[in-house]
Order: sequence, then C-alpha cells, then structure tokens
Amino acid sequence: MDSIDIFPWNDNFKTGLPNIDEQHKKLVQLINRLASHVAFQSDIPALNAIFDELANYAVYHFDTEEAIWHRYFPEDALELGHKATHRHFIETICQLKEDKANKSPEKVINEVLVFLSRWLVAHILENDRYLAMIVLAMQAGIPLEVAKQQADGQMQGTTGTLIDIIQSIYEGLSTNTLALMRELMERRRDQESLRKLSLAVEQSPSSIVITDLNANIEFVNEAFVKATGYSRTEAQGNNPNLLQSGKTPPQTYLNMWDTLLRGEVWQGEFINKRKDGSEYIELALVSPVCQADGVVTHYLAIKEDITERKRLERRLAEQLAFTQAVIDAEVDGVAVCHSIAEPPYVHFTVWNPSMESITGFSLEEINRLGWYQTVYIDPDTQQRAKQRMERMRQGEHIQGEEWTITHKDGGHRTVQIFTTLCAQDADGAHVLAVMHDITKRKRAEVALRESNQLLHSLLNSIAEGAYGVDTHGNCTFVNRAFLRILGYENTDEIIGKHIHELIHHSYPDGRPYPASECRMYAAYKRNQEIHVEQEVFWRKDGTAVPVEYWSQPIITDGVMIGAIATFVDISERKKAEEASQLAAQYARSLIEASLDPLVTINGEGKITDVNTATEQVTGVPRDSLIGSDFADYFTDPEQARRGYQQVFSQGAVTDYPLAIRHTSGKVTDVLYNATVYHDGNGKVLGVFAAARDITERKQIEAKLISSEYRLRTIIDNEPECIKIIDARGLIVMMNPAGLAMLEAEHLDQVLGKTVLSAIAPKYRKAYTELHEQVLAGHTAQMQYEITGFKGGCRWLETHAVPMKESDGSVVHLAVTRDITERKRAEQQLRIAATVFESQEGMMVTDADQIILRVNKAFTDITGYTAEEAVGKTPRILQADRQDHSVYTSMWAKINATGAWEGEIWSRRKNGETYPEYLTITAVKDQDGMVSHYVGTLTDITLKKAAAEEIEKLAFYDPLTGLPNRRLLYDRIKSALAASHRNSRKGALLFIDLDNFKTLNDTLGHDMGDLLLQQVAGRLSACVRENDTVARLGGDEFVVMLQDLDDEGDAAVQQTAAVGHKILLTLNQPFRLTEYDYSSTPSIGATVFNAYGQSVEELLKNADIAMYNAKTSGRNTLRFFDPQMQAIVHN
Repeated sequence: MDSIDIFPWNDNFKTGLPNIDEQHKKLVQLINRLASHVAFQSDIPALNAIFDELANYAVYHFDTEEAIWHRYFPEDALELGHKATHRHFIETICQLKEDKANKSPEKVINEVLVFLSRWLVAHILENDRYLAMIVLAMQAGIPLEVAKQQADGQMQGTTGTLIDIIQSIYEGLSTNTLALMRELMERRRDQESLRKLSLAVEQSPSSIVITDLNANIEFVNEAFVKATGYSRTEAQGNNPNLLQSGKTPPQTYLNMWDTLLRGEVWQGEFINKRKDGSEYIELALVSPVCQADGVVTHYLAIKEDITERKRLERRLAEQLAFTQAVIDAEVDGVAVCHSIAEPPYVHFTVWNPSMESITGFSLEEINRLGWYQTVYIDPDTQQRAKQRMERMRQGEHIQGEEWTITHKDGGHRTVQIFTTLCAQDADGAHVLAVMHDITKRKRAEVALRESNQLLHSLLNSIAEGAYGVDTHGNCTFVNRAFLRILGYENTDEIIGKHIHELIHHSYPDGRPYPASECRMYAAYKRNQEIHVEQEVFWRKDGTAVPVEYWSQPIITDGVMIGAIATFVDISERKKAEEASQLAAQYARSLIEASLDPLVTINGEGKITDVNTATEQVTGVPRDSLIGSDFADYFTDPEQARRGYQQVFSQGAVTDYPLAIRHTSGKVTDVLYNATVYHDGNGKVLGVFAAARDITERKQIEAKLISSEYRLRTIIDNEPECIKIIDARGLIVMMNPAGLAMLEAEHLDQVLGKTVLSAIAPKYRKAYTELHEQVLAGHTAQMQYEITGFKGGCRWLETHAVPMKESDGSVVHLAVTRDITERKRAEQQLRIAATVFESQEGMMVTDADQIILRVNKAFTDITGYTAEEAVGKTPRILQADRQDHSVYTSMWAKINATGAWEGEIWSRRKNGETYPEYLTITAVKDQDGMVSHYVGTLTDITLKKAAAEEIEKLAFYDPLTGLPNRRLLYDRIKSALAASHRNSRKGALLFIDLDNFKTLNDTLGHDMGDLLLQQVAGRLSACVRENDTVARLGGDEFVVMLQDLDDEGDAAVQQTAAVGHKILLTLNQPFRLTEYDYSSTPSIGATVFNAYGQSVEELLKNADIAMYNAKTSGRNTLRFFDPQMQAIVHN
C-alpha cells in the first residue's frame, strides 16, 4: 500500500524520557498508517484493524507512562489527572468506532484524524512534556514541589499559544493533504483503466476497425494488419470496401447499413480479399458508437476470420455420409430410437442390416409391430425393457448389459447392448444403441467354465498364493491363499488393480521399487520363466511378508497375453536363514477378445485405411497396407475381387466368406459385410468392409484340449505333492512330486493303496479324522511324519479340500509340502535363542543400525532394558572420551571385512562411562547385502584398572608417584632418538639431597618420606611439561631436559638456569608436620646429543658430576664436562 506521513517525527516531539519517546513515535506511525488508508482509499476491514490496533497500543503505552509517573509522584494530582486524560482518549476512540454505523466512512475517518491530531500534539507538547520535566528534575535530586515550580516556569510564556497554532496547522494540513491525495489516486486509476482498455484493444485476437460516419477508417488494431496485410497507414483514411472481393451478395451490405442507421448492432459474414489477393471469410459485428447525449459519432467493427470453420463444416457433411456407410457395414447391430406417446411407444430412425440380421425384423416391421412386442416375448422381460428405456431417457445408459431376445424365426439369442444419448430435439432424447450378438460366445463360455472348474478347485486348495496379470500389469485373478497370506478379504480388492503397486511397490527397507525393475515382469516382457527365491510382498495392513515366487508367461496362439505367478510365505524359512523350495510354476491360458478387422477400399481396389485388428490379422503394418491391393491378403484373391465387384453392383454384401492369410502363414476364416460409401454429392467413393472372425468356434475345441493339457503340465511340474484320495481312503491320483516324497519308483506302487500305510502310527488317527472332515465338505490341514518305501523319514504339511467328481461323488484333494527342513530350522532357532542369553552382552540391529533385540547381560552392563533399547541406535551408548575418528575407522573396517573388535569407551544409562571390549559382525543375506549387525560387549572396567595398577607399579615410584628408574631409561632412549632426528640437545641433572641420612636418623623415616614427597613436588614445578622428573631410589632424583638449543653453549646455559632454579627452590624451608626443616641439594649435570652415548654412560656422567658438587661443598651445581663448567662460570 502507498503511504503518507502527515506527522513527520522530529526532535520537537521528544520529552527527554527514551521509553516514552519511543512509545510516542510508534503512536505517530499508527496515525500515519490510518491517514494512508484514507488517502489511498483502502477497504473498511483494514480500517477496522487499524482502530483495534490503535486502541490496544494506547492501553499498552498508557500503562508504560503511568508506571513512570507513579514511581516519581504516586497518588499526586498530576498522576490522577493524567490517568483521566488517558481514559478519555480510549473512550473517544471507541465512540468514534461505534459511530461508523450512523455516519459515512469518510466523515468518521475525518473526525478520527482531527481528534488524533489535536490530542496527540497537546498530549506530547503539553501534558507529557510537563510531567517529563518534573521527572528529569527529580532524577537530578530536586524535590517534587521544587521540580513542579521549575517545570511551570519552563511551560509559561508562548507555549500554550504555540500549541494552538500547531494544532490548527495540522488540522488544515492533514485534511487538505488527504483530499489532494484522494483526487490524485482517482486520476491515476482512470489513467490505468484507459491504459488497460487500449492494451486490450491492441492485443485483441479479433480485427477491430473504427470509422467515421462516412465510413472512412480512423483506427485499426494489430490483428487487422495481420489479417488483411494492409498497414495502419494504408488503411486509415480509406473505406472498408478496399477489402471487398465481389463475392459477398450486395443485399448483405444493404441489410448492414439499414440496421446501423436504426442505431442497432449488425452481425453477418463477408467474403473479403486480402492485400495479396487471397480470399477469406469473415464474421463481422458492427455497432454504432454513441456519445453521452446519444449522438452517433463513429462505427465500430469487430471481425473474426472464419475461413477454417467453414471448411470444417463442409468436411462434416462429407463425414456424415461416410458414417452412414460405416453403420450399414458394421457387423454389430446399430440403431437410433426415441420414445413416442402412442403404441408401440418406441420409434426407430436408424436400423442397419446387422440389426435386421440379429432380430430378423426390418425397420418397417420393427416400427409397425413394436420393439417390445417382437424381440421380448416374455411379459416380465417386456416390462423390464420398458423400465430400462425410461431410465435411458433420464440419462442412465446401458454399458454392456446382456439380454435374451427372440428372433423372428422363434429362436433365442443372447446379445450385449450398449447405449448412449446421441441427440436432443423436439421429439425428445434420441438414443444410439449397439447390439453385439454373443450367442456363440456364451455357449463357448459355458464349456470353458466347466473345463476350468477343476483348475479353480486346485488353485483354491493349494497353500501357495497365486495370481495372474495382463500385459499392463493389472491383476486378472487371485486364489484364496493369496487373500489369506496378504490379508485381503475378497477378490474385489485386488482384481483390476496394478499388482506391483499393490503388493510389490517397495524394497524391504521402504525405498520405492519401480515396476520397470520388477523381475516378475520379465515373464511377459521378455518371455522368460522367473524364479525369485527371496523377495518381499506387502500386506494390506502395510506389513511386509518375505516370499519365494515363480512366474511364467501365458501364451495363447503364439501371442503373449500376460503372466501367472505363485508365491509362498517364507517367513519361517527367513527366521532360520535356510532356503527351501516351496512353490512351483503354474500356467493358465486366457482368451483374448479382439475387435473385428475394418478396411476401406477405393474404386481401384486399393486400401485407403485399416484398423489395428486388420494389422493383427494380416501381420502387415498399417503404412504397408495402405495403397496396396486389398485382394493380396486373402487365400483366394479372385474370390475377393468378385465380392468387391458384387458390392459395387448391388450396393452391399452380407456374410461373404473369405479367408485371410497372416504373414506367418496363419489363416483366419471370416465373413465379410461390405457396403459402398458416398461423398456429399452422392458420388461413390469406395467400399467399407468389416470382417467377422469365425475361427473362434474351431479354436474353442482346441483351447479346451490345450487347457486340459496345461492343467496336467501344472500338476506334473508342481514341486509339491498333489493327490486325490477317494472315499475309501485309496490313492487314485498322485503327481511325480508326491511319488518322490514316498520314495516310489513309479505310479503303480501307490495307486489303489491307502496313504495311512506311510504315515507314522501316532498320526494315523488324526489323518483319518481329517479325511472324514474333507468328505463332509470341510477344508482341513495338518502336519505329520511319514516313512518312505526306502525307509526315509520326512515331515509333511497337507492342505486338503473336498472336490466333487463328475458323477457327484466327493473325493479328497490335497496339496502336501515337505517341511522337514523347516522343522530342523525351528529346532536350530530354539538352540540359537538359548545361546543368545549368554553371560556376554549381545545386541542385534538391522542394516540401518536400529536395535532389534538385546539380551539380559546387555541390560546388566548398560542399564538399558530391552524395551528402552529396541528401536534406538547404539549411539545411546556412545561416550565422549574418544574422538569421532575411532568410529569412522571402526565402520570402515566393518564395511571392508565384515567384522571389528577392540576396546572402546561406552556410557551406561546413568551416564557413567566405562571401558568395554566390543565385537561387531555384519550378517549378510544370500545376495551379499548386509541385513543385520550382531554386537557382543564385555565390561572390562576391572581388567583395565588392574592393568593400570600393574603398569603404575612397574614404571612409577610408589612413594612420590614419579617415574622410576625403568621408565626413566625408556624416556632417555626416546630423547636420544628425538635428538638424532631434530639435532636439538638434551641434559640430565642428577640430584642428591645433602645430609638426608641425618634426617632419617633424628626424626625418623616417616619425616624422610614426607620430605621426599615434597621435594618431588617442587622438582616437578621447576621443569616444563615435556621434561621428566624421576626418582632413582633413596634421596636420588634425576631431571631430564629435552628440546634444548642445538648450539652447545646455549644448551649449557639453559641447563644451568634450570639447575639454579632447583637449588633456589629446594633451599626454601620444608614443613614436615610440626617441624620446619631446611635441606640443600648437590646437583650434577651433563648435556647430551644423539651421537655415541648410551643411557648408562649419561647417568654415570651425571652421577660423577653430582659427586663433584658434593666435594665442592654441597648445595651447588657442577657439570661433568669441565668446558661446560667453564661456560657457566664465564
């Protein structure tokens, strides 16, 4: 929104109190925003929001002010009067807001601005300024009454008059400013509207022309220039007749001017000519332009090029003639009808030859005798047909409903009817009906249905889930096991859905699984048989189920129409990580219904157009078919040409027998219906022909045989036992898988035998009861143990269902699987569960390191229960005592080798850190991908403490905590090696306490030990962190200095400085309990580098130097090398 400041803030408004000045400034900003709304005519809801914000802000501001006044002059008349002023302000604002209902918005707003202008100036320059003067004086230490007098003096004089003058100026200035801004905004809006109108005219896709009353052109837009080819300069000043082609009737222009002179709008068409001479048809709307007083000053024409629309209208007329020819040649019955009030209540206007063939009645007969009375003999069917017709009139049309009609010869036919509304006129709704004769197909379906009952019983009895998909991946059938395994209640939830998106949409880790990568689809995409041993399907409730599945393509007549898949739940096998083959491949044939071949042929016998069915039946692509001789694709071309000539001589042929040869050599027997079609002038353009495939009847018998063969192939190749047992319990059928389970060499060994002989004795009674349940019509299953012909023992699981034979008897159909491996896996699982609860802490995570399981020892060590740990990551145990690189290195080794072990710091639930020995092993699946991690952890706190204590006893002096002789030797060796690398010097200071034996003899060894401990502390304080202070034993100490200067003289001076520091420090008195004791040291020094010196030699040199210090009077420093000693003296 645009804004205006009618109160520009400046220093004249300031009171000297920052908090109050900041509040005043914000209040002024609110008033300026209100003025901006008025000036730029914002909507009233925005003003209401400003009112509410102004009132709320005022309350907050007044609370701030009143808190200051109350702190400096509580309950004074000044405070009470100021509060009353504040209440008056809020009451006035609220009253002005309520007045909106009785006054115009503009008047209310002006009153608000006048009130705010006067009140704000008076409030800031008089009341608040006066009180602020008093507060500032009191802050300077002046009493209240004196501060009042001082403020009165400052406010006297011309202040009151000045305030009145400022108020008058602001009132006039604000009102005039707002009025001026409003006028400017109105002019700006008018200019913007004019600009938009001009832009719309200029960018209009229609040609716009404005002429004076003499029809001279004054204005044309860009669309006119593009449409006519005349520039604006060429058009302006000319008469529109420069576009006349001479083909527009003169009466058209007379009618136009007659209409315009009456002051009315004229609309019509012109045949005009462009500048380049090309003609076009134009739809024009011409209107007189009137001034406010009604006087016509100009004419406005808006014109549109409709040349293309006219051309399409001509093509439409030709297309209608072609459509009629298509209808007449259509194999299916086609009719158009509408309801009439009198009998026979339905009148047909279109009735093609196929409709007459299906019903036996001509158009004249059906309209005379009546539709309901001829094809629907049964009264109930007649009534149902009338009700259906009424619903069609209301818009509810038939989409493939099947009806039984009576042919004129008395025979019954089954038809499939499709209807839709095709027109609406004075006669009412016209309904287009298409009738497809499916009598032969229905007979074939009955035969196929009976032949498939055994297959359906088998599929619904097996334990494996089974489903089929078409070439688009949509599900065509599922069995009961599919519903049970994946948690669906009925097939309606599955059939017609994209099976991959329903049950196979994600990888086990939840990542999307694209259908293009699904291995099952190779079954029909690349004509391959697929077997996937480990995969994940997704149940209806969103949980995953591991499966093994098989898939193979379904091929009919050499054409792949989809795939069939079976799968088994391998959850138990996954738990034991054992592979077991649980499913087999099934095959099932589906019949594909295709459209009839259609073709158009010109007068020379050349094909002009075909549909997809023609491409399929000939094996020739459309581009090659068009332009070729139609007769070349029949087994008898001459017979085809005779039929073609017959169409031209008779106008049409019906059921003309021919045979089409596919490029592969396949022959399709067809009956042709053909008719000629004409152009809009009645000229014959060619022939439209439709073929009906009559090979279906022959193929159905072959498919029945093929279906039985496929069923036998499925049973024989099923990896699980499929057997049929009669009511007496004798085996009447068993597939090869069953023979293998019984260790039988051939079928004769088991046919006519009872299955109980192979079942372990303790399971025979239960199996007999199962057999009786199945014969009673129930489904049952059980697990039992068998002994084969060769003595082998197996565990089996059987699923049994009743099956009715052709003679009506019930037999026992069973599918049995070998679960021996699963039983072994269950035993191994029980053993593994016992091992898991060991004394070592154990945890199992998934591939994303989410904890899945922990044992009791884990809880004992970490403090986390299984409920607290499961679902978390091992990071809950991570301590801060090691660098992050430790974990990086750990996982790098796990990823490279599959395992890691070592010591690491961890943290218990209570926050305590502890050392543990951790072993991590990656568990991989059959594809080599990590599926889990197993961690074993041991608390080694006590072990670490013991190791540290041993190390301390081995390398440190137990009395002083200093390194002992052994550790000193190691560090001197390291120092020599470092000196060799960097050429820097080192030094040894051998320190012996003077007269230490006397202390032990006089005060006792306890005092001696206390002195040694204090000496150790003082020596450590005299050296750097990387230097070493060690105790050799008794009162002997050694200080090793490292990284001295690489120049010998400088290194000597550095060593001497440390030695003198030690002398000074140890000469200070020691406090030994209640005794003050003074001690002095004798120090021997030697400087070393890395060349030709051993540890023993260095210590010996330093010891000799120490004895020199002893012989020199004690409490002094002596170097082993006299030259070094000279350097110190000099």
